[in-house]
Amino acid sequence: MNFKKIAIVGLGLLGGSIIKTIQKKAKNKIEIFGYGSPKSTEFALQNKLIDKTYNSFDENISQYDLIILCTPVSIIIKQLEEIKPFLNHQTIITDVGSTKKDILAMAKKLQIKNFVGSHPIAGSEKSGIQNSLDNLFEGKLSIICHNNDSDDKNSTSTKQLKEFWEFLGCKVQFLGGKEHDKAFAFISHFPHLLSTLLMNQGEEFISKNSYSSNFYGQGFKNMTQLAKGNKDMWKDIFKTNKNFLQETIYDFQQRLETISKMIQKEDWQEIEFFFAENKKYREKIT
Repeated sequence: MNFKKIAIVGLGLLGGSIIKTIQKKAKNKIEIFGYGSPKSTEFALQNKLIDKTYNSFDENISQYDLIILCTPVSIIIKQLEEIKPFLNHQTIITDVGSTKKDILAMAKKLQIKNFVGSHPIAGSEKSGIQNSLDNLFEGKLSIICHNNDSDDKNSTSTKQLKEFWEFLGCKVQFLGGKEHDKAFAFISHFPHLLSTLLMNQGEEFISKNSYSSNFYGQGFKNMTQLAKGNKDMWKDIFKTNKNFLQETIYDFQQRLETISKMIQKEDWQEIEFFFAENKKYREKIT
C-alpha cells in the first residue's frame, strides 16, 4: 500500500473507522487529513485521529495521494464538482456511497480520470465518529465499481485502490454501477424500508393497544434493528436509487398478494411448503 497522505472527507462512522484502521495497521506512518463538521473535526483532533484539518477545498487537495469521500451520496456528487479544479493527475479519489450510478456518472461528466467508486459493506445502526471502530472492515466485502469500461479493472488507480481495501482487511469484488444499485436495492435498501415499516406499524398498534407495550420479543427487535439507522443517509439512498427500489417494492407487493390469497383460501399445505422452501434458502446463507 503506497499511499502516504490520505484525506478523509466526512468524519462519521465510516470515515472514522477508516482512520482508526489505517492508524492501527500503518503504525501512524500515514499522514491523515480530515474534512468534517466542526463537532466531528474537534473530536478527531482531540483524539489524535487526524494530523491536519481544512475547512474547505483548495489547492491543498493536490498534495494527497488518496481522497476518500465519506458523505451522503448527494453531497459526494457536489463535492466532486468542488474538488475537480484542484486535482492533479496523481491523486486517486474514491467514495463509500451506498449507491453508485449517479456518482459514477458525475465523475465521468467531470472527466475525473482517477476516480474509482467503492462501497465497503460494513456499518452499524450507530452513527458518528464517536462510534467508529478499528476493526469494522476486517473480513468484510468492499465492492469497487466502474462505468463498465473494459479497462477500468486494469487501471493503476483501480489496482492501488484494491490494495488499499485489502490493507484495511476487506475482500474485494468488482461490479458495474448499474448492477451494484440493482443488487443493493434488493439486498440492503428494501430490507431497511421493511424494517422501518414494521416499526411504524408496531408503534401505531401499541399506541392503540397499550396492553401490548411490553410484548416486544426478540424476533421483532431483530427485524426492526435497521430502523435505528441514520435518517439523512437513508433518505439520500432512497432518493438516488428510487427506480430500482420501486421495482423491488412492486415485486414484493406481488409476493405479499400471493401469500395473502393462500391464507384467504386456507391453503395450509401450500403455506407449509412456502415456509419449508424459504427455510432451506435461509440456511444456505452463512
